[in-house]
Amino acid sequence: RAGSRARRCEYEPDGETGKHYLSDAFSFGGEQKLQLKETDALPGGERANLRIITQNRLALNQITAVLPDESKVIMSSLRQFSGTRPLYTLADDGLLTNNQSGVKYRPNNDSGYYQSINADGSWGDEKLSPGYTVTIGAKNFNNVLTDIFIQKTFLAIKLFTVDLYDLTIVLYIYVRKFFA
Repeated sequence: RAGSRARRCEYEPDGETGKHYLSDAFSFGGEQKLQLKETDALPGGERANLRIITQNRLALNQITAVLPDESKVIMSSLRQFSGTRPLYTLADDGLLTNNQSGVKYRPNNDSGYYQSINADGSWGDEKLSPGYTVTIGAKNFNNVLTDIFIQKTFLAIKLFTVDLYDLTIVLYIYVRKFFA
């Protein structure tokens, strides 16, 4: 914003290592990536209080601080920035890789889930949830027409419904004749 002061982003991963990181001066406004440089000590100066942080929360959420090792730090709470990294990486061929475990997943269009793959390329047991939408066309209708279990269940429900309807009509007619 015009008229706003330039600020610096400082980051201290933990108190034990003694490492400190500092950005060049910046102003709030839009999405920004700030390169942090390692420094021996943080410069003196006024730190933003909670009121200022709360007022500028939306602008702070748009800042990504990049450490010298290319890892990224984003706002995780009002008083804290923390390192983030995606859990999965998507390759150009659609292969998902879990960045923590190294397990690889491929989209299985038969089930609609990303499913783990074994070393030989066969499907593993693990599926990622939620899945994705797949088009199956008339496959479910074919199952209803060809699966014996579904046919028997469907027929039993249909017969019960029709028999109950017939019984209701017959009882209605006889009760009406009786009182007429």
